[in-house]
Amino acid sequence: MYKFNNIMEIKKKLRLLIREMIGMQVGEERIPNPEADVYVDKKENFLGSHTYGENIGGLNKMYVAYSYGEQHPLFLWVDKEEFKELRPHEAKQLSESEEDDGKKHAHFFSDEIGHEKVGDEDEHDIEYKKGPWFYNEKPYYVRDKKGRLKPNKWTYKHLEDLKPNEKVQARDTIYLHKLIRDFKKKYHIGDNSHTDLKPGEK
Repeated sequence: MYKFNNIMEIKKKLRLLIREMIGMQVGEERIPNPEADVYVDKKENFLGSHTYGENIGGLNKMYVAYSYGEQHPLFLWVDKEEFKELRPHEAKQLSESEEDDGKKHAHFFSDEIGHEKVGDEDEHDIEYKKGPWFYNEKPYYVRDKKGRLKPNKWTYKHLEDLKPNEKVQARDTIYLHKLIRDFKKKYHIGDNSHTDLKPGEK
């Protein structure tokens, strides 16, 4: 039996439980993380093992894949026109980089983690122009039993398993959080529909 410190924590736990029950009712099946990249590529909602992907607000304008929950976004895609509104200066820079085949600012994620490099294929360039993909270059730090902050090793695995088959650019956690927050504020979107977890929780 959980011991709750205050009424706000009780309410939070109840909201999470309700979300889980709704997920069970709609029959969202938990899938293995190594198979989740297909869902990320298609920008479809999925529930993995301590991971999930969500079309934010169901608007088809922003998609985020998370490790454990909203505290650590792994991959983020945003519609190109939406990105122009949210980050006009940066969108202009990205547009200029496209003229140089995306090689000035865009990176192949496969290079970053040591996988085989994906070539400059037309289909990747076409998809890239629909909107940029970003990945979180920062570790997910958690405290060990002695209270020391250490990178969560499983988040590195999530990063490998969920990677989209597209060009992605490195950003840090703060950048991704702010982009998501600005998007949600614009469309009056609250919490994600999926349940967040902390490392060690099931």
